[in-house]
Amino acid sequence: MIDSSLLKVVATKEYNEEQKKAIAVGFCPECLPTLTDYRILHSFFSEEHKMMVLRVKCSNIAHCEWEEILPGHRSENGLENFFHS
Repeated sequence: MIDSSLLKVVATKEYNEEQKKAIAVGFCPECLPTLTDYRILHSFFSEEHKMMVLRVKCSNIAHCEWEEILPGHRSENGLENFFHS
């Protein structure tokens, strides 16, 4: 899941809560209520944000032109190092 607090800092557009939830779990916010995933075009270090970011685009390229920069950092889900403890 994308860290929603970093999403506010990195994203170039404003999104409502439903759209933010869709982005966080890997779906295009412009295609809602249809759950269309987005694909990662590439990742890079952003000097502006001082972190790794992802350039993503909606998988439905025939009907949707959504493209965005998202934080490359994932939120803590509580399972890190679970199998190493």
